[in-house]
Amino acid sequence: EVAWTRKVTTEVVAPPAATATLLVVRSIDSAVTGFDPATGQEKWRYTHNTPALTLRGTSSPVIIGGGVLVGFDDGRLVALRESDGKLFWETTVSPPRGRSEIERLNDIDAEILTTDDAIYVASYQGKLSRLSPSRGRALWSQDISTHAGFSIQENMLYVTDENSEILGIDTQSGRILWKQDKLRARLMTAPVPVDAFLALGDLQGYLHLLSRSDGAIAGRVKASDLPFLTRPLVQDNRIYLFDRDGVLFVYEVKSTDD
Repeated sequence: EVAWTRKVTTEVVAPPAATATLLVVRSIDSAVTGFDPATGQEKWRYTHNTPALTLRGTSSPVIIGGGVLVGFDDGRLVALRESDGKLFWETTVSPPRGRSEIERLNDIDAEILTTDDAIYVASYQGKLSRLSPSRGRALWSQDISTHAGFSIQENMLYVTDENSEILGIDTQSGRILWKQDKLRARLMTAPVPVDAFLALGDLQGYLHLLSRSDGAIAGRVKASDLPFLTRPLVQDNRIYLFDRDGVLFVYEVKSTDD
């Protein structure tokens, strides 16, 4: 049974963020709307200018510590007040570069990740950065472009860059500890930790496992004749992938402790 329905400004292509008291939706025209999840009543709206040319897709908002983090298509990240949508702070993750509109594409479409003491955010044709949660100050930045996204496990970030090279990065220093370049041009998904490995899908319907310690290819299986376009889901050493037609594939990884 549908509890309520509300119309937003334009199309929504990323999952909303929700708590018991707030539902936040980011639409492709860069409008961010906060709703009461119980009634559907609009609580606040924040608007942001959109560049003339953008990539298809947006990152999801993130609700954390009384604030809402939102990435935009001009490479900017904002922190809004959860209660009323007012601006806490705004920072440019990476300024646009180049002369043409294509060269200046700078969307923050990869998932924004947070820990107790840091925000990790990346833009296309821009930078991967670790930011201070209080003011958005950059603690370190690397010239890494990603649209697929990244994941975090303990003291490591795992990133799929725009060339489908997979990188292992130290969270504290931003130093690249290893790179796997044998999967270039396969349009890899974001890597997701599972036991001692990373799971990734690709354009040809393969599931790949890489070693988390050094990025070495540990194995792969041809799962589908169609592409995997979204990152795998992992729970209890099981890997869940949906191909382009929405068919679900499930694989289990034998624990290295067994």
